[in-house]
Amino acid sequence: MRHSGPQRVGFTIVELLVVIAIIGVLVALLLPAVQAARESARRIQCFNNLKQLAIGLHNYHNSNGVFPPSIQFAQREVDKGPLQLWTNRNYGPNWVIMTLPFLEQQVLFDQFDLRQPISRSANRQPRGAHLELMLCPTDVGAETPFARTIEGDNWARGNYGANACHWHFGPGVIPPNHDSYLKSKPWAWGVMGANAALSINEITDGTTHTIMLTELRIGLDAVDRRGTWAMSAPGASSIWAHASDDSKGPNSCTPNGDNVWGAKDIVAAVGRETLLRECMLPPIGFDNNTQAAPRSQHPGGINVSFVDGSVSFISDFIETRVRGWNIDIRGFGTWEKLTSSADEKLIDTSRF
Repeated sequence: MRHSGPQRVGFTIVELLVVIAIIGVLVALLLPAVQAARESARRIQCFNNLKQLAIGLHNYHNSNGVFPPSIQFAQREVDKGPLQLWTNRNYGPNWVIMTLPFLEQQVLFDQFDLRQPISRSANRQPRGAHLELMLCPTDVGAETPFARTIEGDNWARGNYGANACHWHFGPGVIPPNHDSYLKSKPWAWGVMGANAALSINEITDGTTHTIMLTELRIGLDAVDRRGTWAMSAPGASSIWAHASDDSKGPNSCTPNGDNVWGAKDIVAAVGRETLLRECMLPPIGFDNNTQAAPRSQHPGGINVSFVDGSVSFISDFIETRVRGWNIDIRGFGTWEKLTSSADEKLIDTSRF
């Protein structure tokens, strides 16, 4: 009788190690593709959000004959001067709040008491509303509302800001107190300024070549106001001086490119090195709301919406040519031309 030897079942240790190694290589090869696919889907969602916001703004324009202001303060607040305005919590309704009825958010709009500043306790609940339309899925931090004792808590986050002005926010850019600097330089204006905004007819550069909305990054701590949808402040829901001084275009990495109130608290909470690494270090020596650049977590650039409602991706490496501390139309690069509503300069579309 023939007896067969013991039959082998399973794998040897060597075979298991080979299989595991092969699986590891395959995962390593597939992971970048999976991550790229996920980012592509997130970017598409961001595109769609900007498209819907642009439609809402156009509906607002059709009803009012003008776009909403990015920032609003009562005239009595403006008359107090720059220092008081730069650190003033009596925010009026910004462009997002004013556009809510045109974004199918009439119920939320009705919850605001616009007779009182948005920072008052009467507006605590509506300003804390979580709006998916205002959030880009690529960014993080939406679960941490902005909260600062002097301005109250429960400020919900947002990732989109209005293109306001090439120069710093302050009393000189709010009508009727325009200073001679901006009166003589209409090319310094974006689309939605402070206490005033443009109509489509006033955008002389054309709606296809003028940026209306950009992305913003959410602040890195609860005391960081950047990316706060209901707040009338640079960096919270609008961009200012994003083409001058120490801020040069999308995701500007120059330190002090965002001048935001609460800078000392932000640096203390987050740490200088982390803020430098994230290109979001504010100047603690100038602790005021005056300047903010467009920012995103998308690799290589930001999404923007033009006045005509179209949406595009703008590279971090877009041409910028502003010279020195001041803005100068002679030094406008492609970024400055796209964010100005009245520079009347030709744009090489291959540069963005």
